[in-house]
Amino acid sequence: ALEARQPVSIELPIRNVDRSTGAMLSGEVAKRFKHKGLREDTISVKLTGTAGQSFGAFLARGVSFELVGAAN
Repeated sequence: ALEARQPVSIELPIRNVDRSTGAMLSGEVAKRFKHKGLREDTISVKLTGTAGQSFGAFLARGVSFELVGAAN
């Protein structure tokens, strides 16, 4: 998705020990595309379970998260 800027959907489990989920991915998007980011929903991530601290904090433009479960 990053190289070709093509939409991609990802489904993964999440646990409450997974902190700052999305930070590394968003950091890579920001490094490559700066503030402009990607088109809306270029990277869609569906997570199932219980999210930990800072879930989805500071997501880059173009990255979207859907949580099926709970977050603190």
